[in-house]
Amino acid sequence: AMEAAVSLPQVRVIVLLRDPLDMIQSWVNHGCDWMNPHGDDLALWIALQHRVLHQTVLRTVPRDQLLFVPTRALSRAPMEAYQRVMDFLGLPFPLGTKPFAKKKNSG
Repeated sequence: AMEAAVSLPQVRVIVLLRDPLDMIQSWVNHGCDWMNPHGDDLALWIALQHRVLHQTVLRTVPRDQLLFVPTRALSRAPMEAYQRVMDFLGLPFPLGTKPFAKKKNSG
């Protein structure tokens, strides 16, 4: 399916990358105790995710159709990450808007 999708030059693939140590910390914080939520060893799970990423994305998607976005960038510099994604997609960046502004809860 990935091969068919990327055969079209207008297709863009965005990969969100999460730091493996952040993933482990999250699982441990949720009581997984070195096992992921599916019962697999965490090291094995992370290695499998890396392998899948390498086999399905890096070998298939042309570099000009691929953008990696670290998840930390979304929390540390959301506007910059958002602009980078919009630029990659060839879409205008909505100047004057605050897409990540906190909204007051009306309820």
